[in-house]
Amino acid sequence: MSDPLTGRQRQVAGLVAAGLTNREVAEQLGISRDGVKYHVSEILSRLGVSSRDSVREALWGPADGEAQPNETGRTAAQPGEVDFAKHLLDAMRGSLLQRVLRIATETGVIPALRALPPARASRIAAAADIDVRYARSILSALAAHQVVDYRAATQQFRLSPPHRSLLTPERPDSFLELIDSTTPRDPDDDLLIAQIRHDQGIRLEAGMANEWANLIHILPRPAHGLAAAFSAAPQLAQSLEQGISVGEAGSGRGRLLIELARTYPHSRFSGYDLNPTAVELATADADHAGVANCEFIVADITQHPVQHNLMLAFGMLHDTPNPAKIVAAIARIIAPQGLFIATEIAASSRLERNLGLPLIEVMYDLSLMHCVPHSVASGGEGLGALWGQEATRALLEAAGLSVQIVRSESDAFHNYFIATPQAGIGPADPSGAVRRTGSGGQKGAS
Repeated sequence: MSDPLTGRQRQVAGLVAAGLTNREVAEQLGISRDGVKYHVSEILSRLGVSSRDSVREALWGPADGEAQPNETGRTAAQPGEVDFAKHLLDAMRGSLLQRVLRIATETGVIPALRALPPARASRIAAAADIDVRYARSILSALAAHQVVDYRAATQQFRLSPPHRSLLTPERPDSFLELIDSTTPRDPDDDLLIAQIRHDQGIRLEAGMANEWANLIHILPRPAHGLAAAFSAAPQLAQSLEQGISVGEAGSGRGRLLIELARTYPHSRFSGYDLNPTAVELATADADHAGVANCEFIVADITQHPVQHNLMLAFGMLHDTPNPAKIVAAIARIIAPQGLFIATEIAASSRLERNLGLPLIEVMYDLSLMHCVPHSVASGGEGLGALWGQEATRALLEAAGLSVQIVRSESDAFHNYFIATPQAGIGPADPSGAVRRTGSGGQKGAS
């Protein structure tokens, strides 16, 4: 099995396991104390442990009589633990399915499926009298939950007779009636249903913003996945330590940039977002964290001429009104010696390739409830969070970028797109910019 730690992380972990403090590790390796803190955070995440004391056990094994960790460094599951985890996940899927069925029914999608033979999303949208962007998202979620069948060859959706009978409200055994009589209505769902009926959207900063903020706390922090980017661009960490200019498009609350600014005090970080509230909150968080090398600006990145050595766009391209315009602007911002790292949900652009993947129903449900309405509200294409790696790669390559797709062992939910104006990434030059050399090759999944 491959080593879950990078070479630098293995160095830091060995010193931590030997009992050295962060200050002592920093002095021995010649890096900043904040850099050590970042590496320790990454080590804990990648080894699946929660304390410095557990690092030694994860690296060198437990003392006699203690529980034996498995190959990933995590303690082996207790009897019944896996079954209970599956039970909890099934409960979450069931809860979300109830919400999706209510949305699909009250927006006319379920009635249209009952009335139509196998049909494409556009025909179902017309029958339900809703925007095809919403119909496509609802149908994808229903397919992920195995409520409807999807025929990839014709891109048609079908409600099978057994499913149709149980989703007919006039029947006494209808599950739609059961859901309505046993589960409370979610105000956010009612808002979404109303907006779908009126071909409108909902920006994340309104209505559902609090729920979305709570959700992202349970997903892996994107910073954990930067280890994958460091693997694809070996000199990136060194360049950040020496000092480069970093920008993030759609920085939101700025959690990623603040963490990076704290870790790499010699680099300069700028976050750009169109939401003034998000920028205000991010600025306050940066002040509270005491990072002076990080700023947040209300700006349209396509109209911002400032050059950066490194640009980030984490999980935001699919929400924008015009992703191609954003990527083209970023390609200009990083030219000619820069690097662009984007993250998107790890999925295919083809629905049939995603069906059956772990937790894929949850991803489609959350895309329907959050990403698509936000994109529609912005005048976007309603691509959804699962627009997929094929579409993302094509978009980046159309802007003249060479793309590698890499994954992180600590973040199973995202693809990391490492893009440069030319293939191959070389060492940092004296000015701190990340230089590219040679033609390079493709790495990672494709």
